[in-house]
Amino acid sequence: MLQRASGALIAGLLLLSSASAYENFQVAVYCRAYEVREMADPAWLEARWQELSSQVHVDKIYLETHRDLIIVDDATLERAKKFFESRGVKTAGGITYTIDERNRFETFSYANPEHRAKVREIIEHTARHFDEIILDDFFFTSAKSEHDIEAKGERTWTEYRLQLMNEAARELIVEPARKVNPRAKVIIKYPNWYEHFQALGFDLENGPKIFAGIYTGTETRDAVLSDQHLQPYLSYSIMRYFSNIAPGRNGGGWVDTGGARYYDRYAEQLWLTLFAKAASEITLFDIRQMHYPLDERHRAPWQDGSTSFDYEALARSVKNARGVAVTPSTYARVAGVSFESVDAILGELGQPLGLHSYRPFHSTGEDFLETYLGMIGIPIEMVTAFPVDEPRVLLTAHAAHDPEIVSKIESHVRAGHHVIVTSGLLKALQGRGVEHIAELEHTGRVALVRTFKSGWREVVEGEKAILIPQIGYRTNDSWELVSALDGD
Repeated sequence: MLQRASGALIAGLLLLSSASAYENFQVAVYCRAYEVREMADPAWLEARWQELSSQVHVDKIYLETHRDLIIVDDATLERAKKFFESRGVKTAGGITYTIDERNRFETFSYANPEHRAKVREIIEHTARHFDEIILDDFFFTSAKSEHDIEAKGERTWTEYRLQLMNEAARELIVEPARKVNPRAKVIIKYPNWYEHFQALGFDLENGPKIFAGIYTGTETRDAVLSDQHLQPYLSYSIMRYFSNIAPGRNGGGWVDTGGARYYDRYAEQLWLTLFAKAASEITLFDIRQMHYPLDERHRAPWQDGSTSFDYEALARSVKNARGVAVTPSTYARVAGVSFESVDAILGELGQPLGLHSYRPFHSTGEDFLETYLGMIGIPIEMVTAFPVDEPRVLLTAHAAHDPEIVSKIESHVRAGHHVIVTSGLLKALQGRGVEHIAELEHTGRVALVRTFKSGWREVVEGEKAILIPQIGYRTNDSWELVSALDGD
């Protein structure tokens, strides 16, 4: 959760008005092809829009044309567009390139001629209806079909998929869309698992240059129950990271309700996305989830204390489009309450600052370490170029991907700056010249410790023992700032 002080401020500023426009951001709702095809029924669409729009203000609707080989027909798309636009709501297209999302997110094989033809057909169909098109975060490939195995040759899967997906982006997506509709702008949404993008063909170095813009998946869900075990701080740090990759071209953050046991956890994802101040739009996935009934079981056990999210605010009536007071009944009101509270303070916040952490493109190392540091109160700003002007720089094992990293470290230190390296990076740089800067070594030994001291102060006992690597150094050439003790 956010700190109590921030929580009290947010809770105290909750608005009691109906779903009116927000001052500091715009809200979009994404609609899957499953629900868009239902919009052929005017009564179905009207009922859901009335319920949704009374509980959260919506500026824009993404209408998906394809998911799981479902393609929404022309007439339904045009009818839905007209419905929303007549109500002052902007529309854009959406595509999810999955064959069967429920089958472990089964993707297309972009080496398969039949699949390539279908991919092109889908974007052409969508570009006939929309000038703006967003690709949900499945424009990657995990396929290992015979087509892929033959095309891969002697390359690694990462090398093959990076080249394949860049080619597919240009030749199967962007160029066909513009040929059908010269005004078409295709935006790629990147998901939250950036540590492993390159292995599935997501190219953060070249992809943003191919597409008209990017979008950011900021879902962190529940750190314990979800398989990814992402730290909540990622909802903030990933927005900053992607905006540093494509300055001015990050269209927004994207949050779903999945895995959020408590409404507080969902609200925090929305707030952290907006606190990044990296984009003016936030997207709620999806219209189906927004209509989930409110459920007392999602009331957090700490709600009786001073918390950021006020569960009781969900019971306060709101006015629908006709000015009639209605009692909130769906998940959309959780978003509405969250947005109304944060909008009251967002405009007062300055530009985010943080300790710069250098992550070369396509690097791997200590997965998501920056988000753990963020959780203990160290603000992090991830960048893809070595920040030569920063007085302090954080380097994790990812930095070892840069063949010139040792010389960059030396130059930065000799310029009077500070370089903070992790034990993982020190291990990766053994034998690469780092010993010419300082004779430190990753010994390979570990220690289970819970007792610590700093300087000549008294020792401090931790609540739990932690396993740490033992670093060797030369006394008086280097020194400990914090010591971990075990035994005499």
